[in-house]
Amino acid sequence: MIRNPFALEKMTYDKQTGMVIYRSKFHASLKRNYQLLPAVQWLTLLLAHIPDKYEHLIRYYGWYSNRARGERNTDPGTATGTNTLVLDETPADRKSKANWARLIQKVYEVDPLECPRCRNILY
Repeated sequence: MIRNPFALEKMTYDKQTGMVIYRSKFHASLKRNYQLLPAVQWLTLLLAHIPDKYEHLIRYYGWYSNRARGERNTDPGTATGTNTLVLDETPADRKSKANWARLIQKVYEVDPLECPRCRNILY
């Protein structure tokens, strides 16, 4: 397991009553910082966090998905397999970019469209 579903330090088991007390941060809707459950119910809730064999709980979407990574690595249009971004800018896009750059430059006193290494303008 990469990360434990709960902290052992926060859990207390009472053998006489068969109850589990789990202390945590204050829960706004429950209006308390603990959960008191029978041991069997506690185990049921705990097992929901443990995946079945060969089941992945981490899902990747968008740029990090397997499909997107595969498309980036096998793009026939480039020699190295990396995509280049080509934008067809309209005059409205150029104007909004200039406004954005002007505001960033006013606040940070640095041109955001200038490459810091070679000082070329990126627009």
